[in-house]
Parts: sequence; C-alpha cells; structure tokens
Amino acid sequence: NQEASDIIKALGCGSVFTKDFDIDNMRYDRVLLATDSDLDGLDIQDLLLVFFWRAFPEIIRKGKFYITVPPLFEINFKGKHKKRDPEYARSDGHKDQILARLTKQGLVQGKDFDVHRDKGLGENDFQATWDTMMNPQNRTLRRIEVADVEAAEAALNLTMGPDAQSRKTWINDNVDQIDATMLDV
Repeated sequence: NQEASDIIKALGCGSVFTKDFDIDNMRYDRVLLATDSDLDGLDIQDLLLVFFWRAFPEIIRKGKFYITVPPLFEINFKGKHKKRDPEYARSDGHKDQILARLTKQGLVQGKDFDVHRDKGLGENDFQATWDTMMNPQNRTLRRIEVADVEAAEAALNLTMGPDAQSRKTWINDNVDQIDATMLDV
C-alpha cells in the first residue's frame, strides 16, 4: 500500500514488515496522529493505530505515539466581543461547559458569539490548527500506552483479525453490553 510505504519512509526507521525496524533511526522524537474528531475520524484512528502497532510496535511501547484531540466546535465572538480569541470545544459536554461559562458572563449566543461545529480538519484554517493541535501550550494530546501487551494483541486479533466467525460470536455473546449511544448508525 502506497500510504503505508510513505509512512515507513517518512519515519526512516524501517518497519516490522520490511524486517529492518530500528527505533534509533526514527527521524522524529514522536508521532502525532491527527484525524477528524467525528466517528469517521475515530475509525481512521483505529485503523492507523493498528497499523502502527503491527508495523512499529516499539514506537507505541516506548510512549512515542500520540493522538491529537482536535476541536469538534469553534466558538467565535462577534459584536463588541469580536476581538476575543475563538474558543474550542473537544466534545458536546465540553461545549456545554463553555456555553454555561459564557452565559454566566452575560454573553448571548447569536448576539455575542456563534457556535460552529467543525466538519473536519480540512475545514480549519491555519490559526485554528495551530491553536488546537500544533501549539504545545494549547494542544491536547493523548499518549497511547499499552499496559498489557497480551491483552492488546488478543483484542486486536479478535476485532481486526481474519477470523470473522470468532468476532461474530464475541459480538453476539456481548451484545447486551453495547452502549447504543456509541454506535454510528
């Protein structure tokens, strides 16, 4: 796959697939993964995380793999408040906290500020990307850590492995534990 080859080349440390992996040759101190904050972005995160676990497991084991937490909402000020910097919310709950604080300050949505739901990273301008994902003082990163390698391998083999029947059986056996609000249907 061309994209996988490009990632391997960019990192410069080889991979398990090319049988020449050496973390000491990695061109970067760490890897930051940025995807949209919606469910499609989370699916892409999962696939890339599996790829990194399979191709460069030491990057994750040594704590050098991070996922950025991009904003889901941008709050822009207008009127007499337009000189204020935008505020960003990572989730519906975070947005509600910001709106409660702004309301407590006497600001009115629609009059003093607007709330915009980001559709994806491609929609963000440079400043929003810098402020929320690149600037070390403002960004939120999640370090990916694996406490139990055997359990992680078992979970990956079950959910992403070639044995569809085992996956189907597991889903049927555990359907009562599914939180329906987390499904993208």
